[in-house]
Amino acid sequence: MKLHILLVIAAIITQATAATLTLTNGNFQDSGNNTNPASWTVSETNAGNISSVYVYNDTFRVLAFWGAGAYAQQSFNTVEATVGTYNSYTITFDSGWRGFNSPTATAFNVIFSLINVTDNLVIGSQTYNFPVPGSAITNTYTPIAQGNTVTISYDNTLASMTGDTIALRISGTGSPNQGGNNFANTGWIDNVSVTAIPEPGAAVLGGLGMLALLLRRRA
Repeated sequence: MKLHILLVIAAIITQATAATLTLTNGNFQDSGNNTNPASWTVSETNAGNISSVYVYNDTFRVLAFWGAGAYAQQSFNTVEATVGTYNSYTITFDSGWRGFNSPTATAFNVIFSLINVTDNLVIGSQTYNFPVPGSAITNTYTPIAQGNTVTISYDNTLASMTGDTIALRISGTGSPNQGGNNFANTGWIDNVSVTAIPEPGAAVLGGLGMLALLLRRRA
């Protein structure tokens, strides 16, 4: 009986600590070739751009970054999360390189940021560093790794955050294109998902409340 109760507590708290948020077109399948990804807001710069691209025999789509400064952003449903709802978010994604049109591959990074859209503020960010391949076939999109994760945490206790809209922003940070439009720095991501994690205290209290209800029903 005690073991059963412990397992129930563990299961309840685990459920309370993870909420998968809705991210529309997180796999970029609903996007056209060489277009802005559907359901994402895109901003570009002179040094860099961003685009959904058909790969794998034109069957699948990924989000590709060239150069630096461009980003794609999407707000979460306020019913699921606002800036003040959670204090930690884990972003999961796949990554890869595009074969280079120039002979030298240089460093390329992508920054995942959480944005307080209401106040236009970056409230937390983490950088993913693409491993530089030894060589790559020109114009070929080669996977690097699946199931990469970055976790972003911030202080969500300020009363001013209550009800503010929160968004995920993905930014390219590689060096500008070198020698013209040769795409020396090109990385791509795919299958983006976001899991929100409440503060531990809130999860425990929620779990204990559910356990009390369960025990009352058994009595």
